[in-house]
Amino acid sequence: MKRFWFLLFVVLLTAVAFSETEAATENTLEDLISKKTALIQELNNLELQISDLLSGTASVSLKAQEQLNELRSQIDALVDELDYVEEMIDNLKSVQNDLGSNLVKLQSQLKDLELRLAKIEQDISNLQTLLSDYEEKSAKMEEKVSGLEEQLAQLSKKANLNFMIAVGGVVIAVVAVLLDFFMP
Repeated sequence: MKRFWFLLFVVLLTAVAFSETEAATENTLEDLISKKTALIQELNNLELQISDLLSGTASVSLKAQEQLNELRSQIDALVDELDYVEEMIDNLKSVQNDLGSNLVKLQSQLKDLELRLAKIEQDISNLQTLLSDYEEKSAKMEEKVSGLEEQLAQLSKKANLNFMIAVGGVVIAVVAVLLDFFMP
């Protein structure tokens, strides 16, 4: 029974850990998705700025060209970060799926262990029944042995008495023979 409660405690602990992990994963996913949305919005703003710069003047000065290059490098960095965020989202979804399959496996193993525990408890109950039957038979055998010991003691007394009678008869016979021999 202790094993059952221990196994139940382990499953509950696993379920709580899984739900906490799932909640943290969902929060992380929401944060990453909101970050992705913010990055896309910032990317759109940068593209608007670039388009404003391009349309604002026909001749681009050297300084404007440098700003344009800087904005393009920022856009490239944002695109790289966006790719990284998408990769992290995919990884988190994969981890969440793995956790789900592991929980299913653990639940299956728990059911198997519960069945084994029930079988062991049944075996223990059967052994206790056999032990109690053996104890009853042992008590009956002890009673029979004590009865046989009493009978043996009585037979021993009778045998001693019969031996004494036989010895007495032999002594009387010897005395009778001697008396007959000495008395004419």
